[in-house]
Amino acid sequence: MSKFTNSKWFYRVLALFFALLLFFNANHSLDNNSNSVSTINNTTDLYQEELKKVPIDFKYDSKKYYITPSVDSIDVSVESQNKVLIDTEANSQTRQMKIVADLENKGPGTYTVPLKIRQLNGALKAKLQIKKVRVKIEPKETASFNIKAEVSEDDIAKGYQIKKIILDPKSVKVTTGKNQMNKLKKVVAKFPSDEKLSQTTTKKVGLRAYDAYGNELNVKFSVPIVSITVQITSSTKTVPINLMQKGTMPSGIESYQFLCDTQTVDLSGAKDDLSKIKGIDANIDISEITKTETKKVALQIPEGIKSNIKNVTVTIVPLKVGEKPMDIQKSTN
Repeated sequence: MSKFTNSKWFYRVLALFFALLLFFNANHSLDNNSNSVSTINNTTDLYQEELKKVPIDFKYDSKKYYITPSVDSIDVSVESQNKVLIDTEANSQTRQMKIVADLENKGPGTYTVPLKIRQLNGALKAKLQIKKVRVKIEPKETASFNIKAEVSEDDIAKGYQIKKIILDPKSVKVTTGKNQMNKLKKVVAKFPSDEKLSQTTTKKVGLRAYDAYGNELNVKFSVPIVSITVQITSSTKTVPINLMQKGTMPSGIESYQFLCDTQTVDLSGAKDDLSKIKGIDANIDISEITKTETKKVALQIPEGIKSNIKNVTVTIVPLKVGEKPMDIQKSTN
C-alpha cells in the first residue's frame, strides 16, 4: 500500500479527482447564476387597474339628433409596466384614453355600434368590458314644461301641515328625441324624504321626466337642479298667562300684586299637545322683595311647543300687613 501511495500513479489519480471535483462545482455555480437571472427577468412588475364607468364619447350630429344608448359608460381594464401611466388613466381628470362610438354618418334608427379605443399610450394595453353598444337615434326636439313639486305627507312631522311649496325656477326646457317627447307627461322635482319636517325647509333637488305610466324618460334639462322651499305651518292656540308666586315671603309683607305687560300667549305645535294646555305659567320669585320692582319673567313653555313670546315683564307690588291692595289697572296687548 505504501508503495502505491508513494508512486506517480497515486498522485495522478488524486490530481484527476480534484480536477473533476472543481469542474462539477463550477458548472453547478453557473447553473445557479443562470436560474437567478431568469427569475429576475420573469418577475418584472406588471401593473393592472380596473377603470370603472369610463364615459363613452358618442360621435353624432348633436344639432339634428338626440341619442338614447343602451349604456353611456363602461368598465375598462388597463395594464402596463409603467405605474405612472396607469395612475394617469385611473384619474378621470388626467385620462388620455377615449372610448368612442362613431355615429357621424347615421340618421334616425337603432344601431349596434362597435366601441373603439383612441389616444391610448403605446405602453398601455386596454380591454373593454363590452365591445359594442346599441344606440337609438331620433330627431331632436326641445319644449318647455312646468315643474311639479312632490312632497310626501309622510315626511311632515305630526301636528304640522304644508302651507305652501315654492319652486325656483317654476319651469324648465326639456330636450329629447321626438318619440320620447311625445310620451313625456310631467317633469318632477321630488323633495328628499330624509327627515320629518316641522319648520320651513329649502333644498336643492334634481329633476326627472316621466311618461303617463311613471316610466322615467331619457331627457336633458336646461336647468337640471332646482330649489324647493316647503313652508310648514302648525296648529295654533291662544292661552292665558298664569302669574305664579314662588319663594319665601319677607317679614312684614302680607301679599303681592302683579302687573303684567300681557295676559295671553300664542302657541303652535301638534294639535294633540296643544289640546292639553290650558294656560302658561310665569313663575315670579318674591323672595326678598319688599318694595315695588319690575322684572322679566320667563314663560314655562312645554317641550315641542312654540310661542310668540318667551318672556313677560311683570311689576311686583308688595303689600304690607294690614295694607289694602292698590287700584292697579292691568294693561292688555
